[in-house]
Amino acid sequence: MSVPGRKVGGIDLAELRGVTDRFGGIDQDKARALGYEVLPGDEWVAQEVDVLIPAALENALSQNNVGRVSDRVKLVAEGANGP
Repeated sequence: MSVPGRKVGGIDLAELRGVTDRFGGIDQDKARALGYEVLPGDEWVAQEVDVLIPAALENALSQNNVGRVSDRVKLVAEGANGP
């Protein structure tokens, strides 16, 4: 099912690289223009996904937000320093 204004089918890596700066920061306006949904704050943690990858920041999951992780998540793949 397609949701208006939301990217369906995953992330196009080349496209995403085109909206990032040399430090990996994402230009949110450009990302929205490409159809990506930009979530506020830590709303990513509550998404209905099968695989959750909190790899951008260390300690992204904590006792304060782990209860918001969806029951649908079957795999958490941590890739940051200090997971």
